[in-house]
Amino acid sequence: MSTAAQIAALGLRDLGYTYIVQDDCWSAGRNASGYLQYDPTKFPNGIADVADQIHALGMGMVIYSDAGMWTCGRYAGSLGYETEDAELWASWGVSYPVLTRKHTEDSPL
Repeated sequence: MSTAAQIAALGLRDLGYTYIVQDDCWSAGRNASGYLQYDPTKFPNGIADVADQIHALGMGMVIYSDAGMWTCGRYAGSLGYETEDAELWASWGVSYPVLTRKHTEDSPL
């Protein structure tokens, strides 16, 4: 949150820097229902709380994943779980996801 606060405080938000990107390594895998879980050590109040704080600063939140089985950090990717992931990120208040295709060799796409 300190980065988002600094962007706002320095006036960068007003110059067009309006999104904060949560890159890889935020996940703790999938639960029994197939939904991604955030890492509770890194996000003790959850990602929805972070998104709420970012929105309160007048910015949006972007979250990273991969269209394949794995992200670059070898966390669970979105292949086969596209609907679940989109629903989850929307419920957290994520403005939009960034999906790379670095690990799609295991994908029929």
